[in-house]
Amino acid sequence: MRRLQMKNLDPEDPFSLTGHAVALSAEEAEEHLIEMTDTIIHEFTLLGWTPERILGMFNNPFYRMPHEILRSRGASFVQSRMAAVTGIDLTELVTN
Repeated sequence: MRRLQMKNLDPEDPFSLTGHAVALSAEEAEEHLIEMTDTIIHEFTLLGWTPERILGMFNNPFYRMPHEILRSRGASFVQSRMAAVTGIDLTELVTN
């Protein structure tokens, strides 16, 4: 097995996250949003979170990405994705 070579740490090397804008068509952006939403729901379901707890995460501004999805797309979008991923009708659980 080959070992990775470590570079020397440079105190001037920034250790901060950087983001880059990516140009997407409206269709590509929608596909990415659906995939991200489904992934969030799936991952937290695998962690044992209940549908109510996952919906609470989407409603909580502390969880920036899920909350922004709910804020920008609405409760019906989140509900439809939850139903698609979990197979459970969550109409009565989603609130704006």
